[in-house]
Amino acid sequence: MICDNDLMALYNDLCSMMKEMDEAQLQPSAATVLNILSYSRNTQPKRQ
Repeated sequence: MICDNDLMALYNDLCSMMKEMDEAQLQPSAATVLNILSYSRNTQPKRQ
């Protein structure tokens, strides 16, 4: 990769992008949380 400047630049850009994605903290919307809670309240646990 060191011999090809375009590939090296692409590699560096992708590494930078991966670092930014790893640092991102994502949270679900309030509507998503309410949907999950509603679903969990309306389902019965399975008996074994």
